[in-house]
Amino acid sequence: MANLKMFKATNLGTSQTGQAANVYFRLLWADGTTYLSRRNTGVYELVAGTGHYGSSFDVRTDFSGSIVWDVDGTSVYALEEIESAVDIRFTRFMTTGRWLIDENTNEMIFYKDDNSTEIARFNLKDSAGNPAVDAVFERLRSS
Repeated sequence: MANLKMFKATNLGTSQTGQAANVYFRLLWADGTTYLSRRNTGVYELVAGTGHYGSSFDVRTDFSGSIVWDVDGTSVYALEEIESAVDIRFTRFMTTGRWLIDENTNEMIFYKDDNSTEIARFNLKDSAGNPAVDAVFERLRSS
């Protein structure tokens, strides 16, 4: 299975500034089991004096779970969900790539950020449920 490089950041507060050597993270699958054990590899303060820390790491494309941050094992923690890498890429493409409304098929077509690779189609409907490109009320994924 392929891996993707991911970057995550957290705000531990200004009371935790200058603690990069003591900031750790771990990754947990959605069921709470460990994906990456607790580590501080590559952790750095994004802007000195802010208490904002980040790190890059590799994850499998099917990873979906949480990142848990801590400061030297104390009671300072932060937690964030991580979507599967496939979902993240799809979301990125849906918001950064080209989209087109095809008046002949009453569909909205979404493309990757290369603006030519199709990733999804949606049937467009008016408020009565009829195919439409004007006064669109609903879109239903067709592919």
